[in-house]
Amino acid sequence: MKQNFKNFSVAVSTVVITVTAAIIGYSAVNIFDEYTEKHFAEYAKNSAETLAYQLSAIIEDTKNENPPVLTSLAKATLYNDKNISFIEFADTNENIIVSEKSDLYNPKDFDGIKVNTPVNIKKDGKYTTIAYLKMGVTKKFVKQQIQKQKVGLVGLISFLWLIVMISWGISRYLTRREINLLCYGLKHISDGHFGTKIKLEGRKETKELIDIFNNLSTKLKNYEEQNVGSILLERNKLEAVLMSIVNGVVVCNNEDEIVLINLAAEKMLSVSGENVKGVQIQCYSDTQGEHCFRDKIEEFKDTPLDTILKNPPEFTVEIDKKIIKCTISPMFMQNDDYVGYIIVMLDVTKETEVNNLKNQFISNVSHELRTPVTVLRTYIDTLYTMGDELDEETRKEFTETANKEVTRLHRMVNDILDVSRLESPDVELEKEMTDITPVLTDTITSMQVLADEKNVKINLEKPNEETVLPINVVNMERVFNNLLSNAIKYSPEGSSIEVVLKKDGDFADISVTDHGCGIAEENLPKLFERFYRVENSVHTVKGTGLGLYLVKTTIEKHHHGKVYVKSKVGEGSTFGIKIPLSL
Repeated sequence: MKQNFKNFSVAVSTVVITVTAAIIGYSAVNIFDEYTEKHFAEYAKNSAETLAYQLSAIIEDTKNENPPVLTSLAKATLYNDKNISFIEFADTNENIIVSEKSDLYNPKDFDGIKVNTPVNIKKDGKYTTIAYLKMGVTKKFVKQQIQKQKVGLVGLISFLWLIVMISWGISRYLTRREINLLCYGLKHISDGHFGTKIKLEGRKETKELIDIFNNLSTKLKNYEEQNVGSILLERNKLEAVLMSIVNGVVVCNNEDEIVLINLAAEKMLSVSGENVKGVQIQCYSDTQGEHCFRDKIEEFKDTPLDTILKNPPEFTVEIDKKIIKCTISPMFMQNDDYVGYIIVMLDVTKETEVNNLKNQFISNVSHELRTPVTVLRTYIDTLYTMGDELDEETRKEFTETANKEVTRLHRMVNDILDVSRLESPDVELEKEMTDITPVLTDTITSMQVLADEKNVKINLEKPNEETVLPINVVNMERVFNNLLSNAIKYSPEGSSIEVVLKKDGDFADISVTDHGCGIAEENLPKLFERFYRVENSVHTVKGTGLGLYLVKTTIEKHHHGKVYVKSKVGEGSTFGIKIPLSL
């Protein structure tokens, strides 16, 4: 379309120039005709006056006015000037004295000018008319001359028109070439190729423009070298900071398209930055196909700006079982133009789980505490109010039950206190080189009462030599108590528990194996976490969920050892610890 428009413009320009040249030529020919007519009349008049003057001079010199002299003069004039068709001399009474005609003269075809001029001589100091000169000047030869002059004039005009057209074409070509070069240079600069120069002398009209362009390009190149490097450095620093921030950052433009996403956000959203750039945040979906941000972004866009600035919106989304806390803040340029918004993300999955576990722990502890307290209150109240009415066996049974509940309550309180004590960074357990075998044996003996209640047998396998370790005896007894009590709780009646003590390189390996219901594989990684308990149709034994956490903290943090677990549903579980043989 642009090319057609250019061709149309060229055609119109050519027509305009041609019509202008034709008008100028036509006007010039008319002006020439008028000038020629005027010049011809002057020529005829001047010729007649010249001949009349010659005739006056001859008469004055010869004092003779006879016809032969006039005839000779007329013939000589006709011979010398082919433009004169006839000459007549008449007296003052208009009587023809001499009449001479050209051979080509024909009165019917005569096309010219007739001039009547008086012939004057000087007598007594005054000019007196003695005769009249009549002359006919034809246009025949003048027309031929005029025609030649017209042809020449038209040729000259045509030549001038051709020169103008050629000059116009050359000027247009040169102008177009120079403009194309300028456009080429400007395109290169717009693409970032600063320093581009146009090597063209150019005409006087465009040379200054080309020089200005070259100077501008040079200055831009210098500016780029001086400032672009620092600008890019600052931009890279900013991107590096955003990329290294622990919190997730997603930057969206005013079209809701993602323009920047840091590594933390990529990990939270399980996406690649290259795949989501340019995609609207509302279109993001998790593995379940849920559009996690759609409703929240629409709500953000519907909220008044004043409200957003005072209190940036916060919301929580769940993405593939991860809990992400998000805050949206609008972005503005220095001139307060809105350009998009930033979403800052924080993975609060663990915090949420801990809070849930804490709530569950509080609920469990409250329940566990309520049971022994209720039992104690009931039994003690019965003993207090009806002690005299009860027989000895009943009082003994009530007292024994109260004692068990007090022991249970004491154990629960100790677990809670031990968690707080062992987690403190300032606590350093005192350890001494001790044979671990007697500690393990004493613990088994103390737990035998619980094992006997379920008819569970505890078997100990140990080396013949001593196994001396740097341990804190009290805390190690608590570790063995937790491992053995758990094994007894989950062992079926009439089964057995294997306790194995052996050396494994630089470590002492103590394991406790039961033949109970076992634990599902997906639950194994969380068994040693605080407040965690497996609750299902099989595991119905109540507890605080702190026992194994205390084992892990005591062994790994304070004894620099390791804990491990092996289990299979329906076959039982093995809980073990490894303790260094030396400090």
